[in-house]
Amino acid sequence: MEGGARQWRIHLHARLLQAGHQLQNLLGILRMWRGAAPVRPGDPCLVVTIRSFQHGRYGFQLLNYFALAGYRIVFFRSHGFLARLSGYDRMVFQLPGARLWSRDMTLGGRAFPWLRLGMGAAVKAPPFDVSADLAVDLDFFGPAGRASGSYPLPYFVHPLLGRQLPVAQARRAQARRARVLMYGQPDLTTDPVLERHFGLVPRSRVFDALMGSGIPYFAPDDFAQLLRWLAVEPAVTRCCLIDSRKVWIPLDRWFEVLSCFDFFVATPGFCMPHAHNLMEAMAVGTIPILQYHHHLRPALTPGVDCIGFDDRVSSVTAVEAALGMPDAEVAALRRGVVDYFDREVDPMAVVPRILSRAAGPAGLKLLFNAEEVSLRLPGAPGAVAPK
Repeated sequence: MEGGARQWRIHLHARLLQAGHQLQNLLGILRMWRGAAPVRPGDPCLVVTIRSFQHGRYGFQLLNYFALAGYRIVFFRSHGFLARLSGYDRMVFQLPGARLWSRDMTLGGRAFPWLRLGMGAAVKAPPFDVSADLAVDLDFFGPAGRASGSYPLPYFVHPLLGRQLPVAQARRAQARRARVLMYGQPDLTTDPVLERHFGLVPRSRVFDALMGSGIPYFAPDDFAQLLRWLAVEPAVTRCCLIDSRKVWIPLDRWFEVLSCFDFFVATPGFCMPHAHNLMEAMAVGTIPILQYHHHLRPALTPGVDCIGFDDRVSSVTAVEAALGMPDAEVAALRRGVVDYFDREVDPMAVVPRILSRAAGPAGLKLLFNAEEVSLRLPGAPGAVAPK
């Protein structure tokens, strides 16, 4: 009886929490309908139709990418998506100038770029002229994703850091205090897909390899000790290995810490190659040391904008190479990293390119990495084949 009552309380709590979120979502929809500023003739706008995208941050990531490029997000036939938002996705309501579609937006014969997801095979024509047609496809890892007529949207920084991107980019020119940083949870269990289908070494094994390599390294006991170590410009021990279970770097200090180092050991995420911290390191001009450079689209190039390695053993060799690299070579790699990020990742450069390519009659298939959602699709590595 006691166990059943506990389960009932947990279920009731979850239902009440869900009901509270749905009420807040409805209030958010109401604010966008009644309180958002009208769309002026010169405002850059992206009209969005999303029918279903029930996962806690990817809807926001997709729309925020266009918002960061200066586009107002206007929702059309998307009430179900908005009503079901949860997790980070609820940050959609905080997008600057986000609003619902209104008929007066077509005054003057204006055409709009249109982004759509989850509408099925039959697409009903919208009541406005379409200047660029973007059909979002979540099959980022499947073979169809490499066909012509598609554009892979770059993996991006963490949802909570998108608005800090200008701050990160402003830190590129600052003096570096140490050479190599690795940060994360050393014993984190990874999904078997990571090794079996992507052939990547998980973070735990890279940590083990570096700690047992004989490379001198500093491992702080807390964040204050890390800051003290960086303040004295370490001359011999220039490699820092941080166990995030012991030392948690506050989110508002993350770009500051990253920009203190020349290199960042970027290990893959839980179940796939891509991880936010790679993009955050590149944003500040910190050079990645990684195994999955070829999984980015376009790929990073060892010796141009990264240092690559192939396995657990060569991860140590890569870090040793970084520690012994002449300053001039480090500066050249940093220029490559900055050039790649500004050309291939920064929304201010990528979004105009996307909309230009989507302006033709065929439109453009925009490939979006929704992590677990994308990995569950039939063509993805490790996906279970349908019976």
